[in-house]
Amino acid sequence: MSRQIVLIASRTAVLYLWEWVITTGEEATHFWNGKLTGASVLFFLNRYLSMGYLLMNFLGIAQCLIRYV
Repeated sequence: MSRQIVLIASRTAVLYLWEWVITTGEEATHFWNGKLTGASVLFFLNRYLSMGYLLMNFLGIAQCLIRYV
């Protein structure tokens, strides 16, 4: 994996994490207090499965970074 790809993936992960952090308050307001619907299930699956994928992917990228250092 080239260094440029690793840098782009790292920056993308940081942007995703930042968006995740700044929208948690809205998530709590709109989804945590309401009843569980199909839309809320899809929202939670999309939000948290994406985060899990990102973390697993980032751990793989971190291993590549160690090789370049």
